[in-house]
Amino acid sequence: MQVSFSRGLGALLTMAAALLLLPFPAMGAGASADTISAPRAFVELPETVLELLPRSTRLDMLDYFAADSVWRAPNAMEGESHLDGVTPSMVSVTLTPVSALQIKTLRRKDGSDLVMTIYTVGSDTQARDSEIRFFTPSMQELPRDRFFKVPELQRFFDIPRGSATSLKELEGMIPFPTFDCRADPSSPDVTVRLTVGDYINMDDYNIMKLFLRPGVVYSWDGSRFRPAKK
Repeated sequence: MQVSFSRGLGALLTMAAALLLLPFPAMGAGASADTISAPRAFVELPETVLELLPRSTRLDMLDYFAADSVWRAPNAMEGESHLDGVTPSMVSVTLTPVSALQIKTLRRKDGSDLVMTIYTVGSDTQARDSEIRFFTPSMQELPRDRFFKVPELQRFFDIPRGSATSLKELEGMIPFPTFDCRADPSSPDVTVRLTVGDYINMDDYNIMKLFLRPGVVYSWDGSRFRPAKK
């Protein structure tokens, strides 16, 4: 009975993986070399980018997820990583208790795909900070500033006219800005949040949060991310 069950589980995982991956762009024969799915990008990211998880482990994680089983995969730091969500255009993975990665595919105006990764470190007790990178479907890295520029601090504050507190004063309270970036699973938008409350003077933060916006949305226009209009 145990041998039969093991074989059945293996067949189920193989079939589920095929159902998950084959319908996605750039997976089947004849697919364009300029397009790629997020699950495929997750597998193909160079180990220099995602060194915690070897390619074989990433494939196994997708297999289990396709079979409705979240596998806590061993990683290179002797911890565990797991997938949080998988769609044709986005993969979210918790790498460690204090780090996570989102892989998002973006359609460009010429019909090709761009792969965006958002690597975030931090936790509920440590200010989160994100790094955004961009790749071609063949995993060639592209300059970030071509597609996304580091937000200006002024975008994160709403200061009423006549306020006794100025933008310059608020900026002076921030020794080094950190940003938590999150891709939207249902759209090509990215929401950026200024995360400074965990490391600045509490008196300063009590003043700052009176003007701090909850986040700034950046919309993809097929060429680059631009701040959405308020």
